[in-house]
Parts: sequence; structure tokens; C-alpha cells
Amino acid sequence: MEKKRIIFDLDGTLLEGNYSYEKKYFEEALKRASKKDYFINNIPKFLEEYERTHERYDVDELSWFLRDTSGLRITPDIVCGWCEILAVINSTVIDGVYETLEYLKKEDKSLVVLTNWFLGAQLKRLERAGLAQFFDGIYGGEMAIKPTARSYLQACSEYPIEQCVIVGDSLETDVYGANKIGLDAVYYNPNNTNNFDKNKVKSIGSIRRIKEMF
Repeated sequence: MEKKRIIFDLDGTLLEGNYSYEKKYFEEALKRASKKDYFINNIPKFLEEYERTHERYDVDELSWFLRDTSGLRITPDIVCGWCEILAVINSTVIDGVYETLEYLKKEDKSLVVLTNWFLGAQLKRLERAGLAQFFDGIYGGEMAIKPTARSYLQACSEYPIEQCVIVGDSLETDVYGANKIGLDAVYYNPNNTNNFDKNKVKSIGSIRRIKEMF
């Protein structure tokens, strides 16, 4: 069946961010904390665990979770400041993204972004990168976190699931989770890793390949 809505992951699929801003932010926000370096070095692991155990992002819930798991006083204000910093980090548009989105819009495809992070920060990043203009909607983690079924269904919106496909760089959250509910997926795999069944997973090494597929 023809795909009419294409759902894109953001980080690692559309944009690559410079997260040195994040490190500097927490070095200042937690400068008196003895476990500051431990926290900064393990931010990806903390967020991975949060997403594994929660269905959506919430400032207060994230604050409590980080406090309990790290032993540091991560207040809601610190989380809000973190979001503000991430909204203005320098992001590089991944090679081939702009021309691919431009082509898909000319083909009358509905394009949306499905991201696990807070919507406000991600929208500003897309705007700064000149990509927001291509998308009919942007769905953030406040509503639902991948790989919950709700996250994919909200991104499909009024389109039947058979007319939708998701493109992303994570096997777990962009491919396997989507496939569980019958949503087709394309794995963006620029490093050509082989840790998946190629008979079951569609993979591409360049975002430009999307133009040939849809």
C-alpha cells in the first residue's frame, strides 16, 4: 500500500546535536555536588532507564527519577533549564535530509516528527536548522514515549497505520516497537551495523534512499 505519512525520528536521523552545551550546563548547575561528574557521564543511561520505565516525559517525574537514581538534587527548575539549553545547542543537519524532505513534500507526502524529548526544545532545534517548515506535526515525549504503542499511533493520527512508515536510527524504539503494532519501519543505519535480521528489517545507509522508496 502507498505510504502517505512518513514519521521521522529526530536525533540521529534528522539532526546531530553538539551536547557539550549540556555538559557545561550541568557543570554549573551541580558545581557543588560531589557526584557531578558521575551524573554528567551517565546522562544517556539515566534517560534510557527513564524511557524504559515511564510512558511519557514530565518535568516533575523526570526530576524525581533523576534524584532517586543519581542521589543528586535534580530539581524541576534544573530540568527546565536543561530543556532550554538543549533548545539552542548547535545541531548539524544530517547529510541528505534537506533534499529528501523537499522531495517528499513535492510528492505530497505528510511528514511528521516523533521524538522522545520535550516538544518545545525539539521544535526550536528544527526551526533553527530550517527543517520545521517541512513537517505537518511534531510529537514530543510529553504525550507518549517510544516504544509505547500510543506514541506511534498519535504520529499516524488520522492516517491508517498501513499508509504510514517510521524512519529512525534506533532498532528498539524506531523499528521493533513500531513493528509490534503493525507499523512499517525503515532503519537508518549509516554505520552499516549487522546486529539485526536483514530479512525482517529494512535498512538504509543514507537518508537519500527514502526518495527511492516512497
